[in-house]
Amino acid sequence: SGSGALNYMKTLKGQLEAAEGQAMPPFAFSPRTEIAVVVGRLLLLPAAAYAAFLLLVRAGLLPVHDPLLLLVVLLEAAVPTAQNVVVLLLVHGDLVEGEAMAGVILRQYACAMATFTVLAAFFQTVAFET
Repeated sequence: SGSGALNYMKTLKGQLEAAEGQAMPPFAFSPRTEIAVVVGRLLLLPAAAYAAFLLLVRAGLLPVHDPLLLLVVLLEAAVPTAQNVVVLLLVHGDLVEGEAMAGVILRQYACAMATFTVLAAFFQTVAFET
């Protein structure tokens, strides 16, 4: 369960700190890096996916007779990053980096409320008019 994993991570962090004899050093992404991650994932990736979508439609490689499929293909590029990367960092003992990445992803999710809404409306129009 989530609480069991959290307790395990806290115990592991305590063991690592005790083994080193000091608190773990702080780690954080620079604001510039966080902005690059958020803009790249929420704006640049959907734009690139839309360009690829248009090329695939023009090449006849996507079934234009199925607008729901087209919408799903487009929406896949608009969703924010999954939490899997944080879990991988934590499982491999990179607790400080995992915590920093979780913060970046949290801010990305906050921004995604606006970007996903706009992109979903735009992609719906594109998919059902193609």
